[in-house]
Amino acid sequence: MTDDGSPNIWDAWNFFDIQNRQLVAGYDMLRTPVESGAGRHVVLVGLLVALGSMNEGTNVACRLNPRLEKVRQRFEEHLRRWYRLRNDVAHVFERVFSPPRKGQNIPWIPGGLIVGSYNAATDIVSTGADPEASVVLHEAIEQAFELTTLLKLVNSDIREVDYAEYSRPVPEQIEAIRKELATEMRACP
Repeated sequence: MTDDGSPNIWDAWNFFDIQNRQLVAGYDMLRTPVESGAGRHVVLVGLLVALGSMNEGTNVACRLNPRLEKVRQRFEEHLRRWYRLRNDVAHVFERVFSPPRKGQNIPWIPGGLIVGSYNAATDIVSTGADPEASVVLHEAIEQAFELTTLLKLVNSDIREVDYAEYSRPVPEQIEAIRKELATEMRACP
């Protein structure tokens, strides 16, 4: 943070690092067969919130460094879709779990409440019937890593022809986070 309390670009990078860690940890938990149905659903919502929050983080980074706008434009469709998924799940959770207000309609679906659904066989997560309300989860996570890596490279004034020299491939980044998380878990009592 700056002296006046406003964010600086390092706050944005820290935010992206936290979101990327949450995406990897959540995805691994979601893919673990021993997780309960309710637990899997909470993890799914957390994943969609982290993915959708990339939109706000990118907007802040672009305000701090206008040169990053070209990166935001390149990922605009993904950011819009992730943001929509996040808003879908956040809206239903807010309506269901917040104290009822006068005149509030509680969303209810015959057979139970469905905030989002995940098909492990296809790796597709959706929050509705609209094609815009679904993504292939692993692909979206990889795109989020590509977005954050590119934002950092453009901010660092590295020439585009040198990007490969200064960045690790996305699968290596994801695996490094998995190793960090595993180390942290072993250190917990």
